[in-house]
Amino acid sequence: MGHIYFVEEGEAPVVSTSAPAPVTTYAHCCSRARVDYNAADPCYVFKAVRNCDSSLVAASLSNNAVKLYYCSISELGHTGDIAAHQGTISDIQFPLPGCPHALYTCSRDGHVKAWDLRSKQQAESYQVRQQELYSCSVLHNLIAAGGQGDVHFWDRRMQKQLATFDDMHMDDVTQASLIGSSG
Repeated sequence: MGHIYFVEEGEAPVVSTSAPAPVTTYAHCCSRARVDYNAADPCYVFKAVRNCDSSLVAASLSNNAVKLYYCSISELGHTGDIAAHQGTISDIQFPLPGCPHALYTCSRDGHVKAWDLRSKQQAESYQVRQQELYSCSVLHNLIAAGGQGDVHFWDRRMQKQLATFDDMHMDDVTQASLIGSSG
């Protein structure tokens, strides 16, 4: 695993000799992503994530939307917005290594949604009625979402709920994580 060194303008890059092979590391800020602040309707970034090939960044906002950016070595450019949920987005991720344009979000409106970022359209939707969701995880064809003391599971192929582990936790489930091989 390499180390990141920040190089000030005009300085020489750092060459790491502790790695098995010498590694030259350049780190710089290619751009600033900004959410316009309006005092009448304040908007904040909750979380920003990048996809598996680092070509896209998605940011969940306090206005229940997602801002999308493309990444290159020298630029970060805004590509669009998605009005994603009716409630606060509590988790956002690019969980599928083979699908860099598949973004998953879950929200306090009780939905887990999958988005195809090529069209910026909703591709999948899963719902728990009358319960907020705080986290989600996707592994192959299985989705798990943590809610108010419960963990819910869906099959992506059939787009139906498989099970709910209810009354398993006294507190909200704020971190759901499916562990396994992604290959």
